[in-house]
Amino acid sequence: MNKVNMDQGVYYPGTSNYPEIQISCVSNMYVRMMEFKKSGCCEPGHAHPFDHLTLLTKGSVQMEVDGIISTFNAPKMIFILKDKVHSITALEDNTLAFCIHPIRNGERIEDIVDPSSIPKTSKDILDHLYTTDILKYVCEQTK
Repeated sequence: MNKVNMDQGVYYPGTSNYPEIQISCVSNMYVRMMEFKKSGCCEPGHAHPFDHLTLLTKGSVQMEVDGIISTFNAPKMIFILKDKVHSITALEDNTLAFCIHPIRNGERIEDIVDPSSIPKTSKDILDHLYTTDILKYVCEQTK
């Protein structure tokens, strides 16, 4: 159902109910941009083995975390605790949100990757992420 294209983002052919996704890395930080073109678009429920931040920069969203629903308006920083199932639904057209967290080689805080060990080019960074199973995990979460 999904198609992954690292240059142009992640798209879900045949449906308009998902956000368009672009993934990038800066130093040892993972950034996932979600562009919700239409109100009602939804990032399906999923959980992470680490805390992370969702930065809502434009529009408004309804976020469900472990069955509790909250509404947020941009600009807003939304903190998600580890292991909490969460989903995001856009309440406005053209809503923009970013999930941000350190790149890790495991689930513990000590497993955050040292920035000096990250390759310098975009392709090398994506190759490095994929070989450490991080990008595999992220891509599986978008299915």
